[in-house]
Amino acid sequence: MAKGERKERPQPKEGQTFSKVFRDKKHTMKTLKEGGKIKYKVGNDVFDTPTAAAKYITQNSVNGWVFWGIDKKPAYHQKKSKK
Repeated sequence: MAKGERKERPQPKEGQTFSKVFRDKKHTMKTLKEGGKIKYKVGNDVFDTPTAAAKYITQNSVNGWVFWGIDKKPAYHQKKSKK
């Protein structure tokens, strides 16, 4: 991927909920639809991207797709348990 290009990601569906414990506090982000676009709500604040929502919580630069667990690797990338 060339510098500056964005990774194409499937958008979460309306009504999904994602949780993350950060600094011993559980944060919840819900997806909703506004103006035909998916938005991300944390508390009473609504954000255009999961990254903006994650930055609001961490007060730092962070990949929101990873922070919220939206961008998880498919199961075949995960280690299988040995019997």
